[in-house]
Amino acid sequence: MGIIVVGTGVASRPASQRMNKSGAYGPTSSSPTLLPVWTPDPAFSGTNLVEHQLVVDRAGIIDITARMVVTANSLGGTVTGYIYRNNASIKSASSNTVSTIGLDIAGIVVAQGDLIDMRVSNNFGTVAIGDVGTYLQFVAA
Repeated sequence: MGIIVVGTGVASRPASQRMNKSGAYGPTSSSPTLLPVWTPDPAFSGTNLVEHQLVVDRAGIIDITARMVVTANSLGGTVTGYIYRNNASIKSASSNTVSTIGLDIAGIVVAQGDLIDMRVSNNFGTVAIGDVGTYLQFVAA
């Protein structure tokens, strides 16, 4: 009796994507606000960047790595960075100094068309989010 092999194909995984901040931004709202003006990273050819958000190309599980560089914080206010999936926060971290906020999160289940973005809030003072070093990326887990 012979061996029958069925379904040997490997399921496709979400394409790796990365966007880099382009230009500084001064958040003024205490509510999370979409961080604007991004460029696709040429090293991540699968990047689908639409209106400041990464669009997932297929279902799967992803690991997100993100950095938000706070380049100015005049009064030591609390700056909070967020990662959102489909308009819902899935990660946040805060700082009240000039620093880099890490926003890494692993094992996120996504569907085709899901939107992944970075948002920021500032409770008071003059704050700037720098372009150099601020990025959002994900890779298939």
